[in-house]
Amino acid sequence: MELLERRLDAGLERIFKLLGLKYKQNDITIAYAGLVSEKQEARTNAIEFLDNLLSGELKRKLLPIIESSVVDVTSEEIIHQFKQKILTELECFQLLLEANDQKLKLAVFFLIGKQQDKKFIPLLEKYLEDDNFKIQSFAKEALKELHKII
Repeated sequence: MELLERRLDAGLERIFKLLGLKYKQNDITIAYAGLVSEKQEARTNAIEFLDNLLSGELKRKLLPIIESSVVDVTSEEIIHQFKQKILTELECFQLLLEANDQKLKLAVFFLIGKQQDKKFIPLLEKYLEDDNFKIQSFAKEALKELHKII
């Protein structure tokens, strides 16, 4: 989970660096500081500021990404506001494994091995003959962990 949070933070930071090329860097720096603030009011003000600053297609594409990255998704009320289907653990692992990110895949394999749940076996079996040796070996190791419980 920590790896995903770091990737999200890095992606958000990258977005703001690029925005600094199009808009006044000082405005973008202030907005970013507001978004990463602990105070809900600062985050809300930053989103409102960006809503006014960004234009057209950029606004339409970026605001939902920015808004969702700063929302506290531990709140049940917030989750219902998104009105999105909440994925199962298996579906989340499948999505993460489809990403083109070796570190993320290895972390998922490690986590699956620690889950001690045989429902993940078919998911691991897909990677047993992967071209990437590291991915293959982590999948095999996770599978060994799951076979210990059978």
